[in-house]
Amino acid sequence: RRFAAAAVVIAAALFGTLLAASGARAAELLYFENNPLQSQLAVVDLGTSAASLLNTTGSEVEDPEGLSYDPETNRLYVASGNGHIAYVNLDGSGGGIFPLPPGTPAVVDPRGVVVDPVARTIYWLNGTVFGPETISWARLDGSAGGDLPLGGQPLLLGAERLTLDPAAGRLYWGNTDGSIHFVPLVGREGTAGALEVKSNGGGANFLGIALDSPSNRLFWVEFGIDSVWTAGLTGTA
Repeated sequence: RRFAAAAVVIAAALFGTLLAASGARAAELLYFENNPLQSQLAVVDLGTSAASLLNTTGSEVEDPEGLSYDPETNRLYVASGNGHIAYVNLDGSGGGIFPLPPGTPAVVDPRGVVVDPVARTIYWLNGTVFGPETISWARLDGSAGGDLPLGGQPLLLGAERLTLDPAAGRLYWGNTDGSIHFVPLVGREGTAGALEVKSNGGGANFLGIALDSPSNRLFWVEFGIDSVWTAGLTGTA
């Protein structure tokens, strides 16, 4: 199912943070990459339309490529284009660089960071020039980290964003051929697979993907064809 998106660049920036903002719905706040080229992060109050830049001092954020909100620490985690996972404290006190647990693979051109607030685990995509890409994870307490087994599912060059379903124990991503895949979260049982639906037949980046748990549906922005799409997790259109 497709929806028109007139201002796709803005839509992509906003849509990419729906999951991050979900923990702040009581305050009706939305966090987004205001200007990735200037490494700016911002927040808008959906009730008053008031907007402001976040204090990112100490986080060394450059060219952010994805945000995720952690309700326990009241932080935004950010995939920083200069090769690290950053965090920004939403109390205005600045932020820092997330220290990788020992043995965790190095962060490479990260994007699509997402936090599992229940299991206290963070996931991100590592991009490469020639592929293949990988998905890495780390416990937020610094106790463990590693690469996530993909169970034979393809992770194509150009994958941009991740989302997860903590209840079902699954991590989702979209490929540039329009396919949507999932694997079990770290420590969770289950099988890897793909949804029966495709987005558009190929050629577009999933520039923002989020799960709406009440409707059991995924929503995503496709930058290449200027549209927002949705599909049910059971494979329904």
